[in-house]
Amino acid sequence: MLAVAVLSLILAGATGADTSTVDFETGPPIGQAIENDYISSAFVFWRREDPGFRPYRRTAVVPTRSGSVAADIGPDHCFEETTPSNCELPIPGTLARLTSPASSVSLYAGLFSTLNDSVTATLTGYDSAGNPVATSTVPIAVGITTPITVSSRAGNITSFGLVAGGPAGAA
Repeated sequence: MLAVAVLSLILAGATGADTSTVDFETGPPIGQAIENDYISSAFVFWRREDPGFRPYRRTAVVPTRSGSVAADIGPDHCFEETTPSNCELPIPGTLARLTSPASSVSLYAGLFSTLNDSVTATLTGYDSAGNPVATSTVPIAVGITTPITVSSRAGNITSFGLVAGGPAGAA
């Protein structure tokens, strides 16, 4: 149920900051997992063995911040991503890695359908040792339009995680 519409990275480099954006309108076929499809254009990639789920491109029938395609990181693909024993109470989320450190990661998060409880999305930026360097939590609802950003003045974000929380976060 948790989805991302637009992912924007501010990369920290020796020559200054560059912004890289993924809108998920192009990429692998709809319904297929995203792995290194944006590595050369946006310096971001996902690995199956990382916590959470790889995003799957999905046609959105709810409002999005961009076009009509979003990245689905909900548990709908749990059995494709992990062992069945891990799918009993899966937590929607993903971990993405960057090929270049970033000073900021921004995205638009939301839900594909209404849930009975309130839901939050937490974005966390990690350094190369896996230590959290920035975190932000926002309430989300139907529509992939809620902005969320993490920043690090040190420009040392090398991966980031997005997870759903709240009573319905594990649904």
